[in-house]
Parts: sequence; C-alpha cells; structure tokens
Amino acid sequence: MKGLVVAAVVLCLVGGAIWIGNTLLGEKPFKVGDCVEMTDRTFDNDLTKTSCPSSVDFSSNVYQVVEVIDGDDGYCSSAVVTFSHEPHDKTYCLSYAGEAYE
Repeated sequence: MKGLVVAAVVLCLVGGAIWIGNTLLGEKPFKVGDCVEMTDRTFDNDLTKTSCPSSVDFSSNVYQVVEVIDGDDGYCSSAVVTFSHEPHDKTYCLSYAGEAYE
C-alpha cells in the first residue's frame, strides 16, 4: 500500500512538472496579424508560426489570425477556419494569408 502511495505522489509530481514546463516554456499564443501554417498530424492538426506571403495562395495551408478568442470553444463568425488550440486555451479565427485585414 505504501508503495502505491509513493507511486501516485511521484506520478503527480512528474505530471505537474510537465504541465509547468509546457506552460512556462511552451510556445507563445498567436496574435492577430500573425501568419500560421496548419500541418496535418496523425490524430489532429497543429499550427506553427510562419512568415506572411505577399499575396493570397488559396492552395497553401498558410492562414492569418484575424481574431483570438479566450477558451478552446469559441465561435468565429467571419473567418474561413475556426481552430481550437488546447495548449493555448484559445480559439483562433483564421483567414487566407495575404488578404488585407484592418
């Protein structure tokens, strides 16, 4: 029983350390105006920051952040893509990169 308690405590400490490391050292949330590339992964998609193109390329996976909503269940009314990003706890409203947005 004592070994089980020790194992549970160690597991909690390791999990907490991983969470703190991801929170403090993880990738920073994207801002309005940032360009991001959407990449396919095995079970989901991910976003990575990239440079913005000078013109629209509808065939690329590069989008521009036009709105950021707190929480991963936000609603984007006027965006091409709504992307829920759990590590950031944000919803990103994305449109084609290269279009002019105020």
